[in-house]
Amino acid sequence: MKTFIITALVLIAAMPVSWADTPSIKVVEHSSRGESKDIGSVSAKNEATRVQILRFWQEAKKAFPKDGRNLYGPDSGYVEITITNGEEKIVVRSWHPLYDKNRKVVVTSLGVESLEGRNREEVLKADKEWYREARRVFDGIVNFTKSKAEQVAP
Repeated sequence: MKTFIITALVLIAAMPVSWADTPSIKVVEHSSRGESKDIGSVSAKNEATRVQILRFWQEAKKAFPKDGRNLYGPDSGYVEITITNGEEKIVVRSWHPLYDKNRKVVVTSLGVESLEGRNREEVLKADKEWYREARRVFDGIVNFTKSKAEQVAP
C-alpha cells in the first residue's frame, strides 16, 4: 500500500498542473510594415525540453531586465520571443536577427552601424558585455526554437 501511494504521488508531482502551465517558447518576426510571420514554437513535451526552456527562462530574465527587454529602434522590424512559464511570461524583442542578414551593417548596443570594411565579429567583440550576453541568449533561444519546430514540421 505504501509503495502504491508513493508511486502515485511521484506520478502526480511529475505531471504538469495543466497544459497552460507547461513552459513554452514562441518566436515571431515582425516587419516594419506591421506584418508578422511565425518562426516557430516549442512546448515542454518531455523533461529534456522542459529543462531547456526553463534554463532559457532564467537566462532571459537575467539578460533582459524588466526595464529593458526591447532591443530595437522605432519604426523597425524585430524578432519577438515569448517564453511562458505557468502564469508568468517574458517577452523580449530585438532587431539584430533581421539586420544581421545584411553584410554591410551591424547592430550594436548603440544601434545599427555601417560596417564600412570592419569585421562584424570584431565590432561585436568590442561592444558592451551586457549586450553581447543579450544577443547570445536571444540567438540561443531562436536557434533552439527553430530546430525544435523543424523536427515536428511535416
